[in-house]
Amino acid sequence: MPTKIIDITPSCSTSQSKQELEDGFERVVELKNAAAGLTAFIALHSTALGPALGGCRMYPYQNREAAIADVCNLARGMSYKNALAGIGFGGGKSVIVGDPSSKTPALLEAFAEGLNALKGDYLSAEDSGISPADMLLMARRSAFVAGGDHQNGGGNPAPFTARGVFLGLQAAVSARLGATSSLRGLRVGVEGLGQVGFLLARMLREAGAEVIASELNPSRLDQAVTELGVVAAGGDALIDKKLDVFAPCSVGGALGGAITSKRINRLLAPVIAGAANNQLETPALGDVLASRGQLYAPDYVINAAGVISIAGEYLGCWSPEWVTERVEQIPRSLAEIFEQASQTSLATSLVADRCAQEAIRRAPSRQLPISA
Repeated sequence: MPTKIIDITPSCSTSQSKQELEDGFERVVELKNAAAGLTAFIALHSTALGPALGGCRMYPYQNREAAIADVCNLARGMSYKNALAGIGFGGGKSVIVGDPSSKTPALLEAFAEGLNALKGDYLSAEDSGISPADMLLMARRSAFVAGGDHQNGGGNPAPFTARGVFLGLQAAVSARLGATSSLRGLRVGVEGLGQVGFLLARMLREAGAEVIASELNPSRLDQAVTELGVVAAGGDALIDKKLDVFAPCSVGGALGGAITSKRINRLLAPVIAGAANNQLETPALGDVLASRGQLYAPDYVINAAGVISIAGEYLGCWSPEWVTERVEQIPRSLAEIFEQASQTSLATSLVADRCAQEAIRRAPSRQLPISA
């Protein structure tokens, strides 16, 4: 049974999604393949700078509206991330509805067939719930996926993402705490020990930082305690700790929102710099952090290294040196945002949004899609 493509752009059923569409979404589609058990959504926020590039995640959303709201929010973030990374791609995202533990080859192949129907306007990579092996399987059916385990380079972008977050965290510490790039002796709270969070915790420990970590998976947390020497924080207690840096890398699953209206008053750390997407529950919380003197490293700037690696793979110019050169520009981008925020008394999140929006507005004529 072929995968059906249903255009839902004019009729998104949640107010959040409608607002996002009014703000510039180009297209939102639903993918359906009953035989393969596939229900998925793809959102293209902007292709002004090139084909929309963004990962695919799998999550057991409570309802259709929640999936649409999440994919729209994530796609907008990818537009801004890609614009500020200067990689020549627009922004999009996809979500597959379901428990990642239940995915099958048939489901992944059906999703890949749906990608083909978009003819290169959207290019996918891995995200939460989707592994490099899954991407490699999809690549057998579609040329519009990247991030699989390849012998010829590219592959899992998590190590580059962790490196970029580590460098960005150093820049934030320097800007807010007046310290050098050294992290020795600082207390860093890492919330979430997935692929990126675990690698980040390792880098922090190697740099001499004290790391306190929380993680929903007990065995993963135990592994970090044993291998890395981190201190475990149970439940939701990490955000209450006296920290120099709070590094949200995942929280409670795929939906983001590490800093919510309920949690923000418990957050004591003067620096917030982590790998998670969509860390602020609402834009207004960026203003709250700024008013309290807490420096927030905008998530889509600090965690851009992964998509930089994926972009190099799509463009055919991937090499460790090519990626590393661009990843090492992340601290400079953050420093410019911090400086502009200081001069204008605006939240760093708002400054980053405005810079990304301006980059999209200045875009040249639409680039041609990458062909299969």
